[in-house]
Amino acid sequence: MCLLHKDLDWGKFVLDQVANGEDYFLALETCEDCLQEYTWQLLAVLQETSPNFTDLTMEKIAQEGAKGKRAKTLGKLKPFLHYLVAASLTLFLFNVDFFGRLVQIFPLDIPRFELGSQLLDRLGELFGSITIFLGG
Repeated sequence: MCLLHKDLDWGKFVLDQVANGEDYFLALETCEDCLQEYTWQLLAVLQETSPNFTDLTMEKIAQEGAKGKRAKTLGKLKPFLHYLVAASLTLFLFNVDFFGRLVQIFPLDIPRFELGSQLLDRLGELFGSITIFLGG
C-alpha cells in the first residue's frame, strides 16, 4: 500500500461510492502501488457474483423452458394440421365437382383398369397447358 495515498479507499472507488474521483485518478496516474491496489480491488469485485445472479438466471431459464414447451406442442400438432388442410381441400374439390368437370374437359375413352394412369397423364397435360397459359 502506498503511504502517500493511504487515505484513499480503493474498494469504495471500484464500487463508485466516492465523491472525489479526481484524487483517485491522479493517484492511479502517478503511483504504481495505487494502480496495483486498484487492480486487486477490481479483481475482487469482478470475481464476486451479484446477489441477484442466481435468481435472474433461474428466471430466464424458466422463461426459455416455457417457450420450448410451446414450440414442442405446436410441433406435435403440425402433421395433424397438414392432414386437416388436405382433407378440407379434398372435400371442397368434391363439393364443387372439380373431378367431374375434369372428366368432362378431358373425356376418358379407355378401359376402366387404365383409369388411374390415364387420369394422371391428362392431369399432366392440364398442368402443362396451365403453365404455358401463365407464361411459365
